[in-house]
Amino acid sequence: MAASHELVDNQDEDANGEKAQEILFNPPLYIQRYDAVCKLVTKYHDRGMKAEQLLDVGCAECKFLKRAVKLPFLKTAYGLDIDKELLQQKAGTLEPLITDHVRKRRFDLDVKVFAGSIVDQDPRILGTDVVTAIEVIEHLHEPILDGFVETVFSYIHPKLIIITTPNSEFNVLFSNFSGLRHWDHKFEWTRDQFREWCSQVSKKHGYRVEYDGVGDPPVESSSLGPCSQIAVFKLADEAVAAGISSSSDKYEQIYSAVYPGINMTDSQLLDMDIEYHLNSLSFNYIQENIIDDLSQTPIPLSFLLKSSSSLKEQLNITDLCERLDKLGYILTADRQSVILDMEKSSSSVSSDEEYVCPEQMDSSRCLEDVTEELWD
Repeated sequence: MAASHELVDNQDEDANGEKAQEILFNPPLYIQRYDAVCKLVTKYHDRGMKAEQLLDVGCAECKFLKRAVKLPFLKTAYGLDIDKELLQQKAGTLEPLITDHVRKRRFDLDVKVFAGSIVDQDPRILGTDVVTAIEVIEHLHEPILDGFVETVFSYIHPKLIIITTPNSEFNVLFSNFSGLRHWDHKFEWTRDQFREWCSQVSKKHGYRVEYDGVGDPPVESSSLGPCSQIAVFKLADEAVAAGISSSSDKYEQIYSAVYPGINMTDSQLLDMDIEYHLNSLSFNYIQENIIDDLSQTPIPLSFLLKSSSSLKEQLNITDLCERLDKLGYILTADRQSVILDMEKSSSSVSSDEEYVCPEQMDSSRCLEDVTEELWD
């Protein structure tokens, strides 16, 4: 996953205690990490792996969760962090926008943010399909890191785990630099050290692991590897059960919200799509054609399919006829047109605000303020 970079002269320390460096990434490295993780989750979902429930460990300011809620297939998106005060300040940024209520998702999305330690095992995180830990493990002392592994890989035992962490080999490219990238880092691993840890963990808990990264170095330093390294753990045998539910909740819920969805099956959604297009396109048809009796207006099915890419991709004329029959519509004798009463003003879809057809669905949201330092 390639990244562009540029060199600037900046020797100050930022407000978060990060040592400011000469190498800047464009887009900022944290955005590249978030985008890379979202793409990985989407890739495995598109390959048929159920990825409906996500937990972001070490969610901090909830910036990754703000991106994750855009994934249309998610039904739950939970965040967990030890810093309760920070969560209380930032979790509200996950509040659904007005546009989220107008252009609804396919399904409801339940968003929750918890304060607590990953060492503790809370039954509310069982059933998670995907766990992400973005630049988290390097902040953990060894006993806590062992607890992280036990909770994530054994207790939750999700289908997919994505972990990112700094690549210490890259650090030589930072001028006037020594030590670790952040005051709270307990360690930073080389690629070999990270892969050795991942290999041990994956073998013990039944996962296959692949590697990636973001923040490529300059061409002349390509042997150093990316600035952030990524490990993708995929469960080898999905039949293996997760941990047994503990008796009580261990985390404190800081925030909760629901992004509304239309909550329909594929078949129901397709039927609504048909009726939506029938009502919206029929008016265009009668304006372009001379109709003797508006109460018996024949709308060619070929016109309907031609006018809607979403319907054309899913249906042929025969399939469309069968669905129209079940919906109670009257077809012409040759079954090439549907008869509508255009004198009536009633519509199966009462308002464009209540339903947005699939080809119009868009998970776009207002852009977040980019306040992170550019080098990270």
